[in-house]
Amino acid sequence: MEPPPHVPVLADIPMEVAEAFQRAFGSPASKFQIRPTGAEWVPLLERMEKGIIECNANPAHYFSQTAPSCPWCRFESGTGTILFVGQYTVSRSSFDLISVLAKIERIQSPGSAPDLVAHMPVTVQLKASPAAQDFRARLWTRKAAGLAAAGLALFLMMNRMGWGFFVLIPAGILFFGEVSGLAAIRQQRAKAQSDWKSSLESWSRIAGSRRFDEKKNGLLKTAASYRALPGVEKDMLQSLELRSASCRCKGTLRIIS
Repeated sequence: MEPPPHVPVLADIPMEVAEAFQRAFGSPASKFQIRPTGAEWVPLLERMEKGIIECNANPAHYFSQTAPSCPWCRFESGTGTILFVGQYTVSRSSFDLISVLAKIERIQSPGSAPDLVAHMPVTVQLKASPAAQDFRARLWTRKAAGLAAAGLALFLMMNRMGWGFFVLIPAGILFFGEVSGLAAIRQQRAKAQSDWKSSLESWSRIAGSRRFDEKKNGLLKTAASYRALPGVEKDMLQSLELRSASCRCKGTLRIIS
């Protein structure tokens, strides 16, 4: 039977160790074949350990000097998998997390956003839109026409012309009647007020301290979790020890029973 590819073979270890391995795990050649004892294994493995050498191609590989070539290079080349990582140096960072967190805790909140209305120039004058100006002109024109008609009606009635009373009807319509375009102007005004309110809320949200407070609270929460890690580790180890002790007790009871 041929061994599968990319696995250790007996040729990779010293002959005496290979023979002991065959005696221990191979099919017995005769019923008188005796497996090697622990006392036999100790000197065999000690001599094998003294004959371990470093691979010239990869310093992470060590193998028996009796092997025809480095078995680990053969395994890695055949499987395409790195089995051993070479030595590397660990770089120490100068970043001090505890110091940074302490500085973050000392940072004061910027407070609420400044009052935008209070900082607006006093000289700003709001002007009516062209639509509002046109509506106002038509409104005062109608009211003036209504007053003129009412004055004419009074003049006629004072001169004993009773039919002048009927002139009051169109005068009232002109003076008290609704001018077209008022609904649209009111709608524009409501939209302007809504936009202004939204702008103030957006200003308060962006220029205020809410985003700062959220970020700072998130960092402090993370810092608290980091500082609690030793306690969490201790609790987990204690829990693991308790489970291990419980398993040992159950095993002992089974053996006794």
